[in-house]
Amino acid sequence: MYDINENFSVDAKFGLIDTEYKEYITDKTAKGNKIENTPDYTLSVGLNYHHQSGFYSRLDIYSQGNKYLNAANNEKQNAWVSADLIVGYIYNNLDIYSFIENIGDEEHIEAAFFGRDGAYINYSNPRKFGVGFKYYF
Repeated sequence: MYDINENFSVDAKFGLIDTEYKEYITDKTAKGNKIENTPDYTLSVGLNYHHQSGFYSRLDIYSQGNKYLNAANNEKQNAWVSADLIVGYIYNNLDIYSFIENIGDEEHIEAAFFGRDGAYINYSNPRKFGVGFKYYF
């Protein structure tokens, strides 16, 4: 985490991976293909704001690069970007906040598995918003 000033801070994470099958026991045609469910990159960036009055907010941006969904590399999930936002106020031991997850209602495939019995596909969560509170003892 990097403090920009007394109110703002930022944090970021980035991962880059280049994968391929060197050999594949059950499917010789997969040799040289990208390993399934492994994105080219992952990225997350967070921006925090805290005010001495107790007001705070945080914006998180997430992204993943292209990934293939099977060893044959004929099913693909394109790169995507999603964002979450939380805004709140802390007074003494009480934290009251509101949030929006997946602001743009981005739909993408988190993971997919293909087998003889069919396919299992796990999609991202849709946009979600709400309010909440926490009390710290």
